Amino acid sequence: MHQSLSLYVTELLDSYERVGGLNNRDSHNMPSKRAVGQICEDLLQLLFPGFHDEDAVHHGSLADLTTERLARVMARLADQVRKSVRIGNPKKPTGKTPPIIEQFCRSLPAVCCAKKSSSPTPSSKPSASSAWRTGCTLSAHPSFPA
Repeated sequence: MHQSLSLYVTELLDSYERVGGLNNRDSHNMPSKRAVGQICEDLLQLLFPGFHDEDAVHHGSLADLTTERLARVMARLADQVRKSVRIGNPKKPTGKTPPIIEQFCRSLPAVCCAKKSSSPTPSSKPSASSAWRTGCTLSAHPSFPA
């Protein structure tokens, strides 16, 4: 069986030479579609806790879970951003990745609360803090109307 595979492997390798199929072979990798897809999945869990999880998210563990998820997103995203900003010179640090990641992280609460202004207004006037939480909760719910 292994010898019969060698013919197919050879043909696949030849096709890579003819039409491509590798991500910048012998230089550096471009950002990975698979890694970016995983970052998107992680972001869904980070921005909408409980809606994209198999298990319930308990309020008491939310801070630790959010910290863990944000760290994972930042690390994965930094790897992909670094590949992007180093296109053309993969060995030379640019210093561009940390500010991009920092700006991205600063924007996450705004994404969570983007629909705050369209959330229903309760009859009694809540405190600013509770209004912010209510807006975030409503806008973070996947069934909240766009």
